[in-house]
Amino acid sequence: MTTLEYLKTDAMKSEATVLECVTLEDGSIGVILDRTLFHVQGGGQPSDVGYIGEARVLKVVRSEAGVVHLVDRTIDLG
Repeated sequence: MTTLEYLKTDAMKSEATVLECVTLEDGSIGVILDRTLFHVQGGGQPSDVGYIGEARVLKVVRSEAGVVHLVDRTIDLG
């Protein structure tokens, strides 16, 4: 379960652990972190965008797996 850090802080940078990085059925790359500052898309509002290391975060969604960050490249676990 990803801790939603944006509910507790206005910080723009944070340390997080990459728990999973997978290629999804549509070819996009999804990353699950142990914690996130990225606000999830919902209620008609777009998600936050930014970077996880060198990877650009294109969209953040909630799924059965938890909070998934859709990025432009794979990220190493850890």
